[in-house]
Amino acid sequence: MTIAELLIVINTHRKKIFQNSVITWLVYVVLLVVVYPITYSSRVSILPPEKNTTGGLSTLLQASELMGISDLGGTGANSQLYAEILKSRSAAEYVVKKLNLYGYLDASSLEEASFKLEKLLSADVTKEGILEFSVPVSTSLFGRVIGQTDSIKKLSAKVSNTYAEALDNINREKLSGKARKARIYIEQQLADIKVQLASSEKNLMQFQKQNKAISLPDQMKAGIEAAAKLKSEMIST
Repeated sequence: MTIAELLIVINTHRKKIFQNSVITWLVYVVLLVVVYPITYSSRVSILPPEKNTTGGLSTLLQASELMGISDLGGTGANSQLYAEILKSRSAAEYVVKKLNLYGYLDASSLEEASFKLEKLLSADVTKEGILEFSVPVSTSLFGRVIGQTDSIKKLSAKVSNTYAEALDNINREKLSGKARKARIYIEQQLADIKVQLASSEKNLMQFQKQNKAISLPDQMKAGIEAAAKLKSEMIST
């Protein structure tokens, strides 16, 4: 069939073609508006705190690789680390339990519900270092007809906000653990310095008796200053 013959056929049956096209379009619109599920997604943007660049305790702890303690401040966590925390099973379990999503996710256990929620989460880090994440939440079929739109819209916001809450909660727990390790490390260092000071004091007394002199060696002075600094840092922590 040539193009001319095809155009003749189209022109001859143009009314029927137009009617069928309109009917098909109307059916599609009805399916889209009435039957097809509606999906809502609440996007959250988070700018993690900048890395702690101050000295003091953080500098001291960075020097102690044997203790396995790095920067004390959770403020040192970068955007990529925050994204990995969001994608963790702990974060998903927190959201599932907090919002009781077993029914919505059609899951009978916490493990199954958490797995399904992890698949829904979308988390990305922009080139500016901003963490953006969202979780699409959909109605069932005929969602508009049975009035699910408002409840699903609210659920979308709750899920995103609860994920942000989970991120904050997990981060606080990590900070608490690091602070506890730092306190233990400082207490151990302080105990060692006290032993050294006691030994230095004894040596000083012997030196004074033998030489009938009163002086404070630089080594002991440095030890006292270090002990005072550690005690101050421990109280601050």
